[in-house]
Amino acid sequence: MPIVFPAGVTPLGSVRPYPLGNGSYNGIGWGPGQQIQIVSHTGIEETPAMRTDQQDRGQAHGAWAGPDWFSPRTVQITFVVLGRDNTDLRTLLASVERAWLPDSTDRPMALYDGHRFLTARVRQRAFEHFLGGRERTSKGIVQWFARDPFYYSPTSIASIGAGAATHLANDGTLPSPVRIQMVGPLTDPTLTNAALGASLFVNGELAPGDVLLLDSDARTVTLNGSPSDISLDPSSRWWDLLPGDNPITYSSLSAGSGERAAISYASAWP
Repeated sequence: MPIVFPAGVTPLGSVRPYPLGNGSYNGIGWGPGQQIQIVSHTGIEETPAMRTDQQDRGQAHGAWAGPDWFSPRTVQITFVVLGRDNTDLRTLLASVERAWLPDSTDRPMALYDGHRFLTARVRQRAFEHFLGGRERTSKGIVQWFARDPFYYSPTSIASIGAGAATHLANDGTLPSPVRIQMVGPLTDPTLTNAALGASLFVNGELAPGDVLLLDSDARTVTLNGSPSDISLDPSSRWWDLLPGDNPITYSSLSAGSGERAAISYASAWP
């Protein structure tokens, strides 16, 4: 019989991707019905470890509380690798060995049927072959390190014209960074997140074809892919998207009819 939820209780599956489902990393996929399937995992369903600035109280019980911060996330997954025959198994393992090589490269890891992503690098990998050698089945244990411990939804891009406003939704539970791209010609653009009352004021003029990129995660301003002489006004305050609705406005001194800003964003969870 169908499950009946009490009044005011939202079914878990409607608010987050559940269960884990299919995933992929660097071109190799896994999941139910595939040749690579998850046996067990750690670091996916739990929040990352915390670090804190708390200080022990001298000659007293307890500690003086400080801010708590999430540490990087470590994910370890044990897979079973299923070959159609011995040759197929060896070919599949060779593909995994090439794709999941520890090489200090951060890549997207798709989880929850592609509804959430981590950016991670392979830190360790081991294969365990059953007695008798590689027949049709083998087991792999892979560990990933994510310096950014948060999950993100697939990236969306919103375009906003000068003098206009748009509403960007962060459906997650954490503030999420944005990347803002503007193409010249334009002069002194300003982007404001009314949910925070924070604005980014750019001092400078872009020539036709110039591409200016503001990255709120890295806190960088680049022009045509390089560090920029164009800078943010000292009154600027970097902003992310708060959970929920974020009204964004864009203006500039030039205010050309075709002038627009493209904002890349995603929802974020711990």
